[in-house]
Amino acid sequence: MRQTVSVETAASPDVLARVTMLLARGNLSVADLHAEREGVRFQMTMTLAAESERQLNRFIRQAERLIDVYSVAPCSEKGCTAGQD
Repeated sequence: MRQTVSVETAASPDVLARVTMLLARGNLSVADLHAEREGVRFQMTMTLAAESERQLNRFIRQAERLIDVYSVAPCSEKGCTAGQD
């Protein structure tokens, strides 16, 4: 199963390392990645491959709790909602 997820964080290597660690712990693969920096914020859109929807939902819940992660949201056909507050 694949799901596209949008993650908005502080533009810091530490935050990227924590997100990457969650992916590794959750046994998730990144099938596609688009990232860009806007000032002090970093926006990533990732297509993740997982064995189950439960794995993807766990990653989203855990990523939302990380320090300096501003938003995490699954994307739909209409687009991503993270960072649009």
